[in-house]
Amino acid sequence: MAILLLVIGIVCISRHTWNSQVTREKCALVEATFEDCKFHILDNATDYNSIYLTFTDYATDLYIHTSCADDRLTQALMELDSGTKMRLLVNEENRFIYELEVAGDTWLSFEEVMTKVEKNMTIVMYAGYALLAMGSVLFLTAIYSLVKESRK
Repeated sequence: MAILLLVIGIVCISRHTWNSQVTREKCALVEATFEDCKFHILDNATDYNSIYLTFTDYATDLYIHTSCADDRLTQALMELDSGTKMRLLVNEENRFIYELEVAGDTWLSFEEVMTKVEKNMTIVMYAGYALLAMGSVLFLTAIYSLVKESRK
């Protein structure tokens, strides 16, 4: 259990570091034709915070970060007609949309997305530190128990 907590804690902390290194310059400008807005389905329930977009002329699906999927954006994407042209700023490593422009109107700005993602990732980072602390205590307790048992 200790090793599992330590590994999960390290993954949480590294996700914060990885997401905080995204810059506008590292993202690709993509012009694509919108096809559909979809959601992941979890246990027969739609997860409205897990939005991804499909395109007729772009090979992969692109995701909107969970922290940016508010009701206003979700509704606008659901009502958007297939065939609408979009300009997107995309991190091609994780396929997240960092800026979304439809017909000259900015629906997501890079600065807004980075602020929300950073806030979300800060929470994940603190959870990672808590998991590291709990894993360390469990690991040290296990080592102490083994040493104590071997001395008997």
